[in-house]
Amino acid sequence: DLDRFAANAVPGELRAFLGIDTGTPVVGYFGNLITRKGPQVLIEAVPHVHRRRPGARFVLVGDEPVGSDGRFKKRLIHRVRELGIESAVHFTGAVPDIRPYLRDVNVAAVPSLQEPFGRVVIEATAMGVPVVGTSVGGIPEIIRDGENGLIVPPEAPVELAHAILKLMEDSHLAARIARA
Repeated sequence: DLDRFAANAVPGELRAFLGIDTGTPVVGYFGNLITRKGPQVLIEAVPHVHRRRPGARFVLVGDEPVGSDGRFKKRLIHRVRELGIESAVHFTGAVPDIRPYLRDVNVAAVPSLQEPFGRVVIEATAMGVPVVGTSVGGIPEIIRDGENGLIVPPEAPVELAHAILKLMEDSHLAARIARA
C-alpha cells in the first residue's frame, strides 16, 4: 500500500531520536545487517563522503536476522571504530516501522551485493527520498539511473560515496529524483 509511504504520511522521528538537526545531511540504510545487503560497503564509503561533507551522518536501521550470532554487527561496529567515524555512524537496531525514520533521511543507500527485489527502494521513492542503489538483482528494474535514483556498481564504496555526495551537493538533482 503505497499510500502508507506518502511523503507526508508520518512525522519524522529519527533526527529527534539521535539529536540530529534539520540542516545535517543524513544517509539511511534500511535492512538486515547481513553481508549480501552491503552495509559494510556503506561503512567503507563514509570516509570518502566525510572528506567533503564532514558533518554528514549515516544511520543503519535494522539488525542481524533472528538466530544470528551477532558477529557480523560486531565486525561492522569494529570497522566503524577502526575508521574513526563513530560520531557519524549510528546503529538503531530493528524498528517496527521504518517510515518515521525514512522520512528524516536525505538519501537512502541500498548498497546490496545481491537483491532479488529491493522493497526499500520502492518505499523510499514513494516517500520522495532519493535512492542510491547498486546494479544488482531487481534494483535496476526499479531505479532508472539519473531519473528516479542513482545506480552504482556493487562493492564499490568510492562510487557509492560519489553518488551520495552528488545528491547532497546538487539540490536540484535530488529534488528532481525525489519527485520522480
